[in-house]
Amino acid sequence: MRHPHPHTLASLRMRLPRSPSTHAKRRSTTLSHQKPIPNPIEAPQHPMAVYVHWPWCTQICTFCNFNKYLKPSAQESDSLATKMKDAILSELAMTLTGADVADYLRYTPKRPLRRPSRDADESPTPVPLPTSTPLTIKSVYFGGGTPSLAPAHIVAGVLDLLSRMCRIATDVEVTVEGNPGTFPRAHLATLRAAGVNRISLGAQTFHDGTLAMLNRNHTVSDTLHTAEDVWSVFDMVEHPRPPSASSPRAPVLSVDMMTNLPRPQGGDVPSPTLEAELAAAAALRPHHMSVYELTLERGTKLWEEVERGTVDVDRGEDVRIRTWEAVAKHLGSHGYTRYEVSSYAKLPSGASLTSSSPYECGHNNWTWRGGDYIGVGPGAHGRVTVPTERDGAVRFRTYRTLDPAGWLRDVGTSGHGTRLVTPLSRATSVHELIVLGLRTSRGVSSDDVVAFVPTAGAHILADHLDLAAVRRCVEGGLLVVDEKDGGMTIRCTEKGLAVGDGLVGEIVK
Repeated sequence: MRHPHPHTLASLRMRLPRSPSTHAKRRSTTLSHQKPIPNPIEAPQHPMAVYVHWPWCTQICTFCNFNKYLKPSAQESDSLATKMKDAILSELAMTLTGADVADYLRYTPKRPLRRPSRDADESPTPVPLPTSTPLTIKSVYFGGGTPSLAPAHIVAGVLDLLSRMCRIATDVEVTVEGNPGTFPRAHLATLRAAGVNRISLGAQTFHDGTLAMLNRNHTVSDTLHTAEDVWSVFDMVEHPRPPSASSPRAPVLSVDMMTNLPRPQGGDVPSPTLEAELAAAAALRPHHMSVYELTLERGTKLWEEVERGTVDVDRGEDVRIRTWEAVAKHLGSHGYTRYEVSSYAKLPSGASLTSSSPYECGHNNWTWRGGDYIGVGPGAHGRVTVPTERDGAVRFRTYRTLDPAGWLRDVGTSGHGTRLVTPLSRATSVHELIVLGLRTSRGVSSDDVVAFVPTAGAHILADHLDLAAVRRCVEGGLLVVDEKDGGMTIRCTEKGLAVGDGLVGEIVK
């Protein structure tokens, strides 16, 4: 699956209940007996997103370099699901107390944490994350891997634990990704009952030959039937009410597509045009679409095939830009507006293409704009703000152990699988906000930066930009800059979005 999870700046393609099990309960009980830790800073309820990684797939796509693994045999699946649920809930509970960041604060105050050794009778002191008031959960995103393969009771368990340890926003967005054919109607019904209100379906292409070539585990027919089932089970409507802080979020469907795919030679069914692919995707009536350009990743099977010359992929920049422009044009004709380089949302009836859509992905918007998020599961990343007496609010990036076996072992030992915690300097935080913000249609403003870098002033954005380079980009029709009250907002034009990643390298100091 292609989850647009903002793990690090290197991942800018934007491809991120019931009671806990016995093991998780045991960890929670241990925590409850520890002395309460006074919090140095009192603050209002702190908004937070949660990402849960399910790493298992029934087969591996040739293009995928995500943290994914083949699903074990059917005989092992039930046992694996129990272990994964225990570990996910344990890690989530520990993370909500700040225990993983506490390891960093306790053992390595000036260096990144790399799983420090500790004496048997020594345990880290949890630091409430990030305040003594409850966290407010804005969104929960189950990505992978193929998270639709996870039993619904795991999704329910996560949401139940969050509801007991945090405040859940009334309009919380809960997304589960999956492949066509892995969402049987009964599974969809249990996901809806658990609280899921957004399904992200990885269609990728509407050509069976290409799906087989990419080693996808579904057919075009599977895509059509799954989308129909999603609409039926979730009682979806074409224009659901917009999200509101005072009412639950209406269910929506998102569809993933890919462009610049290699095509099989010959065959009875010719490869469809880009226009036909997009029209087929729009016919599923998704409220949201993500259209990603195929990126060749070193180490994948597809990379090796292209290097050997057995598969041909056109990697020309001019082709990439023409395709990118064509996608926006054709989806625009179907009523979608682009709000991020690869992301499109359905417009309400009668709205202009320059309007914003209420069906944008809330989870991605939150993380792109700099919001805190917890990452749980093998290889998951997070970004959290922790108040300290010495340094004020400090932002940290957290990294979980990659391979599932190692992650399960670490969670069994420590309650969480954190392998690395790094503090984010102010410069790094600002740079990240600029990079992510310029990939969106709204851009990035001084207010955005100040919201997540509290010690910064209105000038902070300008301080991190090469203003001469910015002026050249404005004159070249790549950027728009608005200045007001000492601050500024900077955003890419349509022309600028097409070359956004290269543009950032020119204007950021």
